[in-house]
Amino acid sequence: MTAQADWAERILSCKDDENLTQILSDQEESIQIYKKATDQLTAFNDFSTARFTQIQRHLESHTKLIKEIKNDLDAAFLKIRVLKQHCQERHPVEHEKALERYPPRVVEDD
Repeated sequence: MTAQADWAERILSCKDDENLTQILSDQEESIQIYKKATDQLTAFNDFSTARFTQIQRHLESHTKLIKEIKNDLDAAFLKIRVLKQHCQERHPVEHEKALERYPPRVVEDD
């Protein structure tokens, strides 16, 4: 006998109205619990969607700002390299003395 057939047989064999009433009451309580849980999850999903949209816009603006800062820094460092090269070409002896006195730092990449 399958589990469903066994369960159905037990339900049909319950002649006591009190047992059937208790079963129906338990089922109704379960339905209410599931409905409440579904409502809570729906509310949480709605909140999460709204918050994600808000945070996504915030993140996009920060990403744009970081890209602009990177471009500005790249332009500044390019100008510094050009100035260093120009000074080295025009004043090679002084440039060598400056390098001896202030050697360039070695920066390790992450």
